Amino acid sequence: MSQSPLAIAFAQHKAGRLAEAEAAYRRLLAAAPGNSDIAMLLGLLLDQRGAHEEAVQHLTRVAKAKSTDPASHYNLALALQHAGRRGDAAIAYRRALALRPDYLAARVNLGNVLAEAGSDADAIAVFRDGLARHGDQADLHYNLARVLQHASRQDEARAHYRAALALKPDLAGAINNLGLLLQASGESDEAIALYERGLAANPSNVDLLLNLGNSLTLVDRFDDAIATYRRAQAVEPGNVDAHHFESFMLLLLGRFKEGWEAYEWRLRTPQMQSKIVRYPQARWNGQRDLAGRLLVWNEQGVGDELMFLSLLPELARDMRLLVECDPRLLALFRRSLPAIEFVARSPEGAAAPGWPADIAAQCPAGSLMRQLRPDLASFARGGSYLTADPQRRDALMSRYGRDRLRVGIAWHTTAPNAGLRRQLALSKLTPLLHLSGAHFISLQYGDHAAEIAALAAQGIELRQDPQIDAWNDLDGWAAQIAALDLVITIDNSTAHMAGALGVPCWVILPHPPEWRWLLARKDCLWWPKLELFRQTRPGQWGPVITELTGRLAERIVSNRDGQALS
Repeated sequence: MSQSPLAIAFAQHKAGRLAEAEAAYRRLLAAAPGNSDIAMLLGLLLDQRGAHEEAVQHLTRVAKAKSTDPASHYNLALALQHAGRRGDAAIAYRRALALRPDYLAARVNLGNVLAEAGSDADAIAVFRDGLARHGDQADLHYNLARVLQHASRQDEARAHYRAALALKPDLAGAINNLGLLLQASGESDEAIALYERGLAANPSNVDLLLNLGNSLTLVDRFDDAIATYRRAQAVEPGNVDAHHFESFMLLLLGRFKEGWEAYEWRLRTPQMQSKIVRYPQARWNGQRDLAGRLLVWNEQGVGDELMFLSLLPELARDMRLLVECDPRLLALFRRSLPAIEFVARSPEGAAAPGWPADIAAQCPAGSLMRQLRPDLASFARGGSYLTADPQRRDALMSRYGRDRLRVGIAWHTTAPNAGLRRQLALSKLTPLLHLSGAHFISLQYGDHAAEIAALAAQGIELRQDPQIDAWNDLDGWAAQIAALDLVITIDNSTAHMAGALGVPCWVILPHPPEWRWLLARKDCLWWPKLELFRQTRPGQWGPVITELTGRLAERIVSNRDGQALS
């Protein structure tokens, strides 16, 4: 018995032979333009292969023709959602639900569309209504938890992730997200157990492997973390994060040769790929006797730029350089390294500049390490290399006063993710700031007037200089730091600016720290004038602040006795 042409086309569709099925659907629809079933199948296929707007056209006609069919409105809503038309999608999902209030898939998708549009409260209401109608459903608990997590209602999110996992223990998304909440609250052991349970059911889930590796680092199981990242690489050899995260662990452990090799994977991220196209020259292979100049370009934030470009004086002894830098650092670099030509980096999205013809090779700043810092001994060649504006420095020194120690303070970072572990509330520094015998000056960028005012209400003065813009005027900020006797800061760009200027600096580090600070050392490989004060356990700042307070009290006494601060 022969099949109908529509049945044959549908079989092709189900088998994944989309081009054949599409051609057949189009022929059939041309012969019967009012056939809603054919239009629906063509619309679903077009949506499946990414032609969302054309899919919407066909499915809109179907929804009008079958206005009482909830599935027709659901299919249209799905295509609208895929096309990025969230408002229209929400309307279509609501029509489907009005016709069929128990339509679970429509309710879940409506909640997710509302969440994607930033309407967290509406999304939460939709999911809660679904739970009231349908009882416990893993998808409803899971998606409600995601919105609650986004709304920073973490305790409620945890409860619903746990409810989802009670119903569906191998739900990988719930395992990942609950694990991240546990990590963030310092419950790394429970997060590790959760990820391992998830991997028992989903051994090839790369997200679970990466999050397990990250959790292992938080409990000092660094070798296990490296092994876990390598498991992820075995599953998905081209996964950039698996290699990039491994590089952080290798560098943290001082395994520099391996670490720098793995660190090159950062250049494969979409963000980096969009930057690399601006530099068509050959990548530098470490050769010093180039026929022309080496172009070094900045790829990351200010702190990384200051750190990586500390290698320029060493390179400039053997090579001619052209360095592209953050425009805010241009004056500082030109003053400090007059033998090197510096140019300002173009704004994001601007066309690539016309590079001089004598550029023989190019190198992203972070890749200089691979060539110049292959082992621990090679770091002995580094040190401070920047010179602040002497007139601004001296004027600030006089304005802040020469009768007491001038101590700069920074406590916040805008870095995402790990930055949350590095920063601390200004109020935690109260014991230190209560010490007499020092002028405390804020080096912090951003608006922190409320925190500083709260200290003032306790009788603590932390001076915020209105003439210094620590975000936009980095040359002025450098002069401010150079005018100080001591800087006390978390791991942010302040530490690197102080180190690059040769200003004594005490750096407060979380446990575990970022890769650049290594483990256990009190000194800093990059900057000789830095001293490191480390947490011994994640999240516990109290002992660190106590140690800092005692050390600063000793320095103040030494300064009163006429001894220089070192």
